[in-house]
Amino acid sequence: MACGEYHACALSTNGSVRFWGDDIIAKGNGYSNTNVPPGLPPAIQLYAGFHHTCVITASREVRCWGIDTYGQASPPLGASPAADMALGMYATCVVRFPGRQVMCWGDPTGGLRIHFPNDLGQVSSLAVGASHACAVLAGSGTVRCWGPGDKGAIYVPQALGPAVSVAAGARHSCA
Repeated sequence: MACGEYHACALSTNGSVRFWGDDIIAKGNGYSNTNVPPGLPPAIQLYAGFHHTCVITASREVRCWGIDTYGQASPPLGASPAADMALGMYATCVVRFPGRQVMCWGDPTGGLRIHFPNDLGQVSSLAVGASHACAVLAGSGTVRCWGPGDKGAIYVPQALGPAVSVAAGARHSCA
């Protein structure tokens, strides 16, 4: 199950996706958050951003739909095959399969156009908030966050130590 700002979705045992909640109309691709695109192959993982939704299909292909203001619902070439994903308000990140490298698209700052780091290496956990993202680096458990730092969301406490997973809210992070 995954929840966005105004919608919820569930992945059934046969890989089909079901939605309920507010029927937010997509700007870029004609599909709403609660309307599954026709021909969607069976999914193995399901993710919800604020106003967009993505799945990883059985063939590890990334498929997204919903509001696409900054390209967050338009996976670029190279986004598949995927092992994991994280969705925020205006950005989407994928953990590639194999290799666990991160690739992000969209704009996590809603127009400020920050750059995603390209030196993360392999990650074991990933989260995207409204204007920031965080990752747990594989092996060391080090947490790295990036974004504008609004409300302290990207500042990792020095005493944190190795982490197993990370989560992000709109303007906060937890590990």
